[in-house]
Amino acid sequence: MAAKNMLVHLPSLVEGKDGFLSHSESYFTGVALDYPIDLKVAEPKRGLAFLSQLWPDDQESIQTLRSGLATACYLILASRRSSLSWVPSEAGKAQSHEC
Repeated sequence: MAAKNMLVHLPSLVEGKDGFLSHSESYFTGVALDYPIDLKVAEPKRGLAFLSQLWPDDQESIQTLRSGLATACYLILASRRSSLSWVPSEAGKAQSHEC
């Protein structure tokens, strides 16, 4: 998922891996968030506490649900048009333009 300040690989984040990448000329997408990702956001403690009540001894189910939610969020974001659209420039490289 492309954001203003970075690229994010959601499946890696759900697995607890580093999923944040710098922007790259080799990455092209027709959909991008028009705001930056905030890495200092707090973990959803109440939501995780609720899931622990549902599945107190089943961390795998909690991780599966978190993974599914991350995938659903990605698909929703990817299906919406952002304020950026990509069009070829005269040199043949993509440039971003506000809609």
